[in-house]
Amino acid sequence: MAAGLLSAGSGAAAETHDWPGYMGPGMNGKTAEELPGLRLSPVWDKQLGMGISSVAVVDGRLYTMGNDGANTTVYCLNPETGGEIWAHVFPSPGPRNNFPGGGTPFPGGPTSTPVVDDGHVYVIGRFGQVFCLNADTGAVVWSLDYEKDFPGYELPTWGFSASPLIAGERLYLEPGGPGQAVVCVNKADGTVLWQGGDDLASYSTPQVRELDGQGVLISFHDPDMVGRNPATGEELWRVPWETRYGVNAANPVVTGPNTIFVSSGYRTGCAHLQISGGEVTELWRNNNLSNQHSVSILHDGHLYGFDERDLVCVDVASGEQRWQQPRVGRGALSIAGDHLIVQEEDGWLTIASATPAAFTPLVRERIFTEAHSWTMPVVVNGLLYARDVRGHMRCFRLEP
Repeated sequence: MAAGLLSAGSGAAAETHDWPGYMGPGMNGKTAEELPGLRLSPVWDKQLGMGISSVAVVDGRLYTMGNDGANTTVYCLNPETGGEIWAHVFPSPGPRNNFPGGGTPFPGGPTSTPVVDDGHVYVIGRFGQVFCLNADTGAVVWSLDYEKDFPGYELPTWGFSASPLIAGERLYLEPGGPGQAVVCVNKADGTVLWQGGDDLASYSTPQVRELDGQGVLISFHDPDMVGRNPATGEELWRVPWETRYGVNAANPVVTGPNTIFVSSGYRTGCAHLQISGGEVTELWRNNNLSNQHSVSILHDGHLYGFDERDLVCVDVASGEQRWQQPRVGRGALSIAGDHLIVQEEDGWLTIASATPAAFTPLVRERIFTEAHSWTMPVVVNGLLYARDVRGHMRCFRLEP
């Protein structure tokens, strides 16, 4: 978390917070920021275009993406007013490769979230367009295109969903395909540092974590979870994890110095694994938490997440469910301080205490009429940002 001091009108100092990209400052869906209140006071709303891209908020600017059916727009907005500071537009057809079948719950648009780092914003479009933009002006610093630069890729059914991952001077991408399951580039100019692996891309975002005494690049491919050396791409371990339609979408969660939780939907279920010396040991496996696309969040020894359409709390040590809130839908959640911020699929927003004792809503308000609200709600500097799949973003001030 980036934090500084902002002078308030009274002369008092107020701590400020950043949310630099997908799943926040620790890439774990959490912020230490305590909620200033529980009353949702509307501040602004804006139509951004379809998609489920969440927000990055850094240095008083908000970044997100949306699609109008022909083009994708990267927005830089004033987080307090929603006013546009700049926009970068690139061609990206909306209807291609939508959710298969009749009435689609996902109309298309970008599914990844911008990441802000060192004065630049990095984005990945649904069809593999990669841009590094100047965070102040939106000017293109460099770009890549999976179709042109990594032609061995295979477009996932629902398009590319992984957000950019930056660790140090490296940016990690996952076009997938022979010799390019992961591509590591220099974040400053986009030159390839290494590439390797033959796995196909799925829908999760890679992450670099400390695990088993070393930094590990963790990728949730189709069909396996793989740990690699982040400097070289050398494979360290592999866990077979096949999910229907190749939907390995929810990021694995590192739960301890050498333990990791993995889960996927379509009743595939979940497992808690121990990694030691490249060997993988299963500690437990069950169907208590099947994450279809929303990542579970670890808080005080418990995992909070969506078991298909139910919201549940699971003890990470035993795998046992502590509580279950049925029929919430396949929504998304984050944690601010000790509060769960839950975006239910059908447009309801709920705030509850993050406790394994019980699920007791403190606030529950319908903020969208459009169903299929799948974007993680984010709290930054006392403002809550939420979005539905059609691109309607709303900002609320949390007040006593």
